[in-house]
Amino acid sequence: MTGTTKKVRDPSASASSLARLLRERDQLFQLHEALADIERARTLDERLRILVDAVRQIGYGRVTTVDGDTAPQNANVVASISHSVFLDSDELLVPLRAVDGTTVATLILGDPAEKGTPTLARVRTVELFAQQVASMIENARLYEQSLRERGRGEALADIARAVSSSLRLKDVMQLGLRHAVALLRTEGAALGVLRDDQVILVAGLGAGEPLIGAPVPVNASVTGRAIRERRTVICNDANVDDAYAPTRIAAGVERTLIAPLFSNTGPIGALSVINRDTEFTEDDAVVLQRLADQVAVAVANARLYEEARAAADRYRQAVDDERRARDAVGQSEARYRNLFETATDAIYTLDTHGSFTDVNEATCEMSGRRRSELLGRSPLSLIASREVAAVSEHFKSALAGSPRRYECHFVRADGSRRLASVTNTPIRHASNVIGILGVARDVTDERERALALERSEARYTRLVESASDAIFTVESGGLLTAVNRSLERSSGQPRGDLLGAPFVSLIDSRDQVLAAQALRETFTGQRRRVELRYPAANGELRLCSLTLTPLMERERVTGALGIVRDVTDEKRLTEQLMQQEKLAAVGQLVSGVAHELNNPLASVIAFAQLLLATPLDAPYDRQAIEAINQESRRAAKIVSNLLTFARQHQPERRVADINRVIDDTLELRRYALRTASVDVETRFDEHLPLTWADPFQLQQVVLNLLTNAEHALSTWDGDRRLRVSTEFVGNDLIVRVTDSGPGISPEHLPRVFNPFFTTKPVGEGTGLGLSISDGIVREHGGRIRAESRIGQGASFIIELPYVAPPLPEHPKISEAGPRTANNRRILVVDDEPAIRSAIAKYFRSLGHTVDMAASGRDAIACATATEYDALLLDLRLPDISGDRVLAELRVLAREPERVVFMTGDTQSESTRRALGAVGRPVISKPFLLDELAAVVLAEPETSRLS
Repeated sequence: MTGTTKKVRDPSASASSLARLLRERDQLFQLHEALADIERARTLDERLRILVDAVRQIGYGRVTTVDGDTAPQNANVVASISHSVFLDSDELLVPLRAVDGTTVATLILGDPAEKGTPTLARVRTVELFAQQVASMIENARLYEQSLRERGRGEALADIARAVSSSLRLKDVMQLGLRHAVALLRTEGAALGVLRDDQVILVAGLGAGEPLIGAPVPVNASVTGRAIRERRTVICNDANVDDAYAPTRIAAGVERTLIAPLFSNTGPIGALSVINRDTEFTEDDAVVLQRLADQVAVAVANARLYEEARAAADRYRQAVDDERRARDAVGQSEARYRNLFETATDAIYTLDTHGSFTDVNEATCEMSGRRRSELLGRSPLSLIASREVAAVSEHFKSALAGSPRRYECHFVRADGSRRLASVTNTPIRHASNVIGILGVARDVTDERERALALERSEARYTRLVESASDAIFTVESGGLLTAVNRSLERSSGQPRGDLLGAPFVSLIDSRDQVLAAQALRETFTGQRRRVELRYPAANGELRLCSLTLTPLMERERVTGALGIVRDVTDEKRLTEQLMQQEKLAAVGQLVSGVAHELNNPLASVIAFAQLLLATPLDAPYDRQAIEAINQESRRAAKIVSNLLTFARQHQPERRVADINRVIDDTLELRRYALRTASVDVETRFDEHLPLTWADPFQLQQVVLNLLTNAEHALSTWDGDRRLRVSTEFVGNDLIVRVTDSGPGISPEHLPRVFNPFFTTKPVGEGTGLGLSISDGIVREHGGRIRAESRIGQGASFIIELPYVAPPLPEHPKISEAGPRTANNRRILVVDDEPAIRSAIAKYFRSLGHTVDMAASGRDAIACATATEYDALLLDLRLPDISGDRVLAELRVLAREPERVVFMTGDTQSESTRRALGAVGRPVISKPFLLDELAAVVLAEPETSRLS
C-alpha cells in the first residue's frame, strides 16, 4: 500500500538502489578495517597481500598488481570512470597513485561479482582505498630511505656543506654544475639522473644546456660505462666506439670527463664536464669524482627532502581523505535511513529465521499494522494461506544467496485481500548471508487496470477486425502502418504486403492526386472526407467514401486514421431512386405535355389544310407557312425538354446557367400550373454568372420544389401564387422557390428532408423528392433549407457556392449557313420518306447532286457504285445501324470525305457509345435545314451540332 501523494516508483529500481547503498556501506566498513591492518603491517609484501584480500572481499575474484600504469595486452577500453579504466574483458584498472599524481602501481581487478560497467560510486570507493594504501606504502618506503640517506649524509656533511647548503634539488644541481665548470675550467657541464637503463640529462650549463631532457643509454655510452665501472672516465677523443652520437653532436663534444654519482643505494646518475682547451688528466678525474660524491650526497639529500615533504603532504591528505570517507559513510547512512523511511514501496529486513528486524512506514501502511506489531513477527502470518508454502520457498532461496522476485496475496489488518509484488535480496557480510532485504509493492489496482485495459484492447481489436468498413492507419510519409481484414478483402492483398505500402497505391490512378491532397490536409489537423475510385480484388472499379482523421500525440499529428466505405451500390441505388423520381415526374408531366403538343399540332394541321385547299395557281400564303414552321419548332422544343429530363444521365459537371435550368423546368410544369390556377412569377438576376455544376441534377431539384409547391397550392382556397427568384450574394448563387399555400407545420418542418417522410396521402408521394434534392445540393457543396409559417406559405432556399468554370476551348468553327459553291455529290440515307425527300429537295435547290437510300444495304450499294463527297446517314435504320454502314464502307475503302449522322436520340448510352466510336459529326432531329447544311457542307473541323 502506498501513500496517496507519493509517486510510485519501479520496485526493481528501488530495490537495486537500496541494495547498492547497503553494499557501499558494507564495503566502506570492510575497507576501513583493511586500512588499519595495512598500517600495522611491517613489510611491503604483507601490505600488498592485505590490499588484495580486501579488494576480493568487495566483489572481485581476481586481483593482481603491476608496476606503473601498464595495461593488459589485447584489451580495449570500454569506459573511463573517474581515474580508472574499464576494459572489454570486464577488468577494472585502478591506479595506485602517490599524492604527487605518479602511478607507483596498478591494480587489475577481474572476475567481478556484478557483470557490466561498474558504477561511479563503486569505482571511487576502490580508488579511495587504493590511494590511501599507496600513500601508506610510499610513506614507508620513503621513511626507510630517509633513514639510510640521513646516516650517510651526516658522515659527509662537512665535506658537502658547500654544495648542500640548499635542499632544493634544482638549486643543488645548478650549484654542482657551476662548481664543476669553475674548478675544471670547461665550456659546460651536464648532470644526468639514472632511470632504469637510461640516464636522463636533467640539468645543463653552458655547452651542456642543449642536452637537457636527452636520454642516454647505460649500455651503449661513455656515461653508462662510468656508471657500470663505478669510476670516472676520461675521454679526450669523442670519437671512441661507445660515444653516444646524438648527445655528442647536439653539444659539439670533443672531449669530456664523466664521474658517476653514487649514493648509498647505488648509482643515481652522472656528472660530466664538456670541452676545454687542454686534455683532461687523472687529477681532473679525482677532483670531479670528489665533487661528484659531494653532489651525489647533496642531490640525494635534496631529493630526500622533497620526497619527505611530499610524503608528509600525502600523509596529511590521506588523513583528510580518511576523515572525508568517515563523513561520507555517515552521510550514506543518513541517506539510506531517509530513503528507507520515505520510500513509497514497503521496505523491510528479515533475519535468518524469517522475522522482521526493521520495517519502514510504507510497510505499516500497506499491511495496516503498527511497527511494533510487525517487528519480530514472521511475514508468513500476513500471507494468504494457500500461498504460504510458495513464499516460504522463496525466502529459503534468498537465504541461500539467490535473489527472488514473485507475487503473492496478503491479508491486511481489516481483512481485505491484496496482491503484492515482492523482491527478496540477500544481505551479505563478507561471504555470509546474514539477512534478507525485502521490497514490496501493492499492485492490486495496477493489475485490475491492466486487465481492464487488456480486455478493452481485445474488444477494440475484435471491433476493428470484424468491421465491414476497411480501416487503416498511415504515418506521415503516407505508408500504411495497420490494416483490418476488410481492407485485405477489398484490395485482394494480404496484410503483409499492405503494411509499409503507400496508401495512394490502393486508389485508382485518376484519383491519387486527390487522395494525396486529402492526406496532406489531414496531417495539418483537418478531418477530411472524399469520394475516390479504387480497383477491387476482382479488378472491378468501385467507388468508396474515405474519411481521414488526424491521430494526435502530445498536441502533434503523428498519423492518420482512415475509414473506407464502399458506396458503389449505394450510389447506384441513389441514381435509380433519382431516375424513378424522374420517371414519376414524367408520368405526371405526360398529360400536360400531350396538351401542350396538341396546341401546336392543331395549328400545323389547320394551316396545312388551308394550304391544301388553296388552288395550285394561287399565290402561296407565306403567313400560313411561317405559322406551320413556328408551331413545329414549338412542338420540337416541348418534346426535347421532356426527353432531356427523362433520360438517365451520369453525374457530370459542366458549364451551367441556373436561370435557364429553372426556365426549362418551368416549361415542363407550365400547363399543370396553369390548369391549377397558379400564377407564376419569376425574378431572375440577369447578371447571375455561369457556374460549374450538373444542370440535369439541378433541374431535378427545381422540379421537385415546383411539384411540391403545386401540390400544396392545388387544395388551397386562398391566393395561388408561385414565385421563383435567383440572386448572387457574396460568393453564393441563391435560388428561392416560394408559394402562398398553407405552409408547413412546426413539427413537420425539421423532418421535410428526411428520406421517406411525406405529408401527401398514401400513393401520392414516395417521400424521397426532398431527400434526393438535399443530397444533390450537398454534393455541389451547398445547402437547402425550408422556411414556413402556418397559413403564410413556404419558401425553399438553395444556396450553391459559385464555382468558376474552367477556361473553354475554342474550336475552329466554319461559317454558318448553306454553301452553294463547289457542287457536291451527296447520299442521303433515312428510312423516313418525308425526311429523306425534304433533305434531298433542299440540297438540290442549293445546286448539289443528291441520291437517296432507304436502308443500310441500299446505302452500301450506292456508295460502292458511286463516289460521294458527303454522306448524310441516319443512325437507326431498319436493317443495319448507321455506324455499321460506315464500318463496311471503310473496309471497302468507299468512305466519303464528309460523313454526318442524324438521330432523334443523342442521349441514350448505346447512341453515345456508337457516336463516340465513329468520331463523326452528329445532328439531332428535328433540325433546321440551314443548320443541317452548315454541318454537311462545313470544313472537317466542325464536329457536332446537336
